[in-house]
Amino acid sequence: AIGEGAAGRAVSTRQPVSVEGDLSADPWATFVYGGAQVSGAVSVPLLTKDTAVGVLSVARFGQQPPFSPLDVEFLTLLASQAAIALENARLFSEIQGAYNRLAELDELKGEFLNIAAHELRSPLAVILAYATLLEDEATGPMRDHLSQVVQGGMQLKSIIDEMVSLQHIDTGAAQVHITDVHLPTVVGEVVDDMRLLAQRSQVVIQVSIPEEMAAVRA
Repeated sequence: AIGEGAAGRAVSTRQPVSVEGDLSADPWATFVYGGAQVSGAVSVPLLTKDTAVGVLSVARFGQQPPFSPLDVEFLTLLASQAAIALENARLFSEIQGAYNRLAELDELKGEFLNIAAHELRSPLAVILAYATLLEDEATGPMRDHLSQVVQGGMQLKSIIDEMVSLQHIDTGAAQVHITDVHLPTVVGEVVDDMRLLAQRSQVVIQVSIPEEMAAVRA
């Protein structure tokens, strides 16, 4: 139990404990050293942030000289280094476990993106096919509405493709290429996609792009 024997006292007091003389009657010495004739022992707690994580116990047998204060000081230094090593090993184990969990989550994310892309692409292909056929046959406002459906479907397809591309980038299977982009063209396409909905809601969309931002790299 905590507090019993030299090791227990070292843990409870957080201080080195040195005992000399015949320790044959000491149950701790008998348990640790199997009944050998122990003439002296030192127990030093392994402390991590003032918490004892173990005990360093050293004994002398027979007629060996007792432990000196210098011996106790050396063992205390050794115990502090051992405690640091144990704590580092524990932290490394925790970090390794966290890294493994993140790797598993990243793999699950990749599987989810692949499944989601596949499940979305199939019905989207059908919708785009029928919407395109109807658009070719429609006239007037209906054709404009169907055109927006087709454009929206193509945008969704582009988003799905980008999801897969991002997954490939994360895994190193794809490379990012920076190129010149004409910003007014990109913004104009977005505005055109939203124009019918804006008109229906009586919303006026105005675009103003500074000349110095017309061309960007992205």
